[in-house]
Amino acid sequence: MHSNSLAAQLFLGTPLPGKLKDCCITELIPSLSPNEWESLKSNCEKRAVATHLELRKPGAEPLWIELLIQKTPRKKDAYLVLFHDCTEHHKLKVTLSQSLTLYKSLVEQIPAGVFRKDLDGCYVYVNEWFCNLRGLEPSEIIGKRPSDFLSAVEPMDPRIEHLLLQGEEDHKYIVKTGQWIVREEEYPEREGKPRWVLSVKTPVYAPDGKIIGSQGLLFDITNTKRVEAAIRKQQAFLSIVLDNLPAVVFAKDLNGRYILTNHAHQAVLGATKEEILGKTGFDFHPPNLARAYQQEEELVIKTGQASVPKEELAFNHTLGEYRWHLTSRIPLKDESGQVCGVLGISFRR
Repeated sequence: MHSNSLAAQLFLGTPLPGKLKDCCITELIPSLSPNEWESLKSNCEKRAVATHLELRKPGAEPLWIELLIQKTPRKKDAYLVLFHDCTEHHKLKVTLSQSLTLYKSLVEQIPAGVFRKDLDGCYVYVNEWFCNLRGLEPSEIIGKRPSDFLSAVEPMDPRIEHLLLQGEEDHKYIVKTGQWIVREEEYPEREGKPRWVLSVKTPVYAPDGKIIGSQGLLFDITNTKRVEAAIRKQQAFLSIVLDNLPAVVFAKDLNGRYILTNHAHQAVLGATKEEILGKTGFDFHPPNLARAYQQEEELVIKTGQASVPKEELAFNHTLGEYRWHLTSRIPLKDESGQVCGVLGISFRR
């Protein structure tokens, strides 16, 4: 073996190349087996072959070297071997691999869809959740733009077509402006029921700060939307009941601000629902009456007990006259049992 001083320093710790003259390469690099060495030699007949090997020295941290082997054209059974210390490169590669493994582990296990697109708007990564939402395999999505899924032959649900076109426009906007996009999106399911997701789309930046693509997180909010719909239905039903009661019904928070009013109450105050909510009795009643009502409500809040029905004088703004009402006040309580307001029910005498 003929070598230079750098090779001698690398393997033997001495700059004297003569020390390597009678050494076999597989003895210098124990991680390179004789069979692997023969395989490398046979594969480099026409072109150079490269490989990475671990080099361990007693009492020192292991090194990684890049070995490049090429057959010399003028000498039979002679090979030119170049060695390069690539330990730092190997460490960075391992760190990057571990980071990618951790990233994939996280995005595959979080209960949300994850996708990433390159600058041209083509998908470069999608997780399992996202694939299930689209009903496709990763191989059917990677490398394509949303518009590539538009079918000119088979009819497509208009909602899906809208989402695909919107996805392309969102990507263009994000890479151009660097702005986030957050919106609710509706995906039709096979059973016909909609599936709602909260979509959060952001730019992807390179180390130099340039935008190189976009990415998105999709959170399933279907149950939340169904609960909201049920609450709206209940509220609509409650409004119908309250507005058709032959009684004045109102509610106030702890600061005396109206949070509920029915039609009969609105008629007494001579104002609309929008004009009443958020205001106090002092905005509608004469000061002396408003102060009396306030004292009754503060007592209910303090004791947590309903008041005894009491005759009260009230000014009816619609009729322009004072009238007597029999009024009861009931404490409103939250889930923890704490008083959070007052409900008032009043019948005209």
